[in-house]
Amino acid sequence: AAENGDVDSMIYLAKLCMEFPALFNTSDPISWLKLAADRDHAQGQFLLAQALESGRGVVRDQKLAHHWLLKSAEHGLVVAQVALADKLMKGAGQSKDYSRAIQWLAAAAEQGDVRAQLMVGQAYCRRGETNDHAEAATWFSKAASQGNLNATFLFATLLLDGRGVEQNEGRAYRLFQLASKAGITEATRCEGECLLEGRGTPRDREAGILLLKQAAQRGSSEAALTLGGLQADEDMEEDSAKLTANWIKLACKLDPNNVRALRKLSEAYRFGQGVEQSDNLAESLLEKAKGLEKFNSIVDEI
Repeated sequence: AAENGDVDSMIYLAKLCMEFPALFNTSDPISWLKLAADRDHAQGQFLLAQALESGRGVVRDQKLAHHWLLKSAEHGLVVAQVALADKLMKGAGQSKDYSRAIQWLAAAAEQGDVRAQLMVGQAYCRRGETNDHAEAATWFSKAASQGNLNATFLFATLLLDGRGVEQNEGRAYRLFQLASKAGITEATRCEGECLLEGRGTPRDREAGILLLKQAAQRGSSEAALTLGGLQADEDMEEDSAKLTANWIKLACKLDPNNVRALRKLSEAYRFGQGVEQSDNLAESLLEKAKGLEKFNSIVDEI
């Protein structure tokens, strides 16, 4: 069928040749992919782009790989649109173009692809321009309605503070609970913080602290930092100060790039709060925090 011009058969044969080369050593998969790509077959164009980028069965050619990836995306293949958007955001093989990346993600998201819906929402959140949170909320909501619990959590964070959507603390808390039960650590942290602050649910300090500890144990740097702040609020006796410092140390260990945690630990070393006083350590931690802040500001401008 492939030899008679059936494009789907060309793709099928090419896949078999690449997956089982010993059984199909008389056929060249790249030739079949080129034939399919030349006939405007979106999947053939995408597979050819992958082969050209990786050098699998053909000489690597990043420029030609981009050409076929773009063709495939223009023909509406979701996986190609997402891959192209990812390259544009990272600047892989070309200059970064965040706006075009969002356009390609939105094109894939419009076709109902839940991963693209989540990614375009995250892209809008990172860009942070006027109305971007409203766009992010729209896409997170769509992905959440398809059962994506990461999107459920992110939509809840917008609901909690009314960013891009009408504020609804009660609904946000219920969505945090849903995502938390599914094992999303930061949702557990947010559920705990809501209980501590009485946002969307009656205040329950004991239950909130328990959830924050669970989140910290599962790797949440922000949960550990919040626990350190709670301990500091109690009193600053010697034992309390040590416990506060230990939580802040844990926050830095869980996420060495947590700027707030680095600044808090720097302050603890500068004044000897719960740790042995050290100007050198304090200055080193502060310089790292400042460096990360500068780097993040540069990234945000790209």
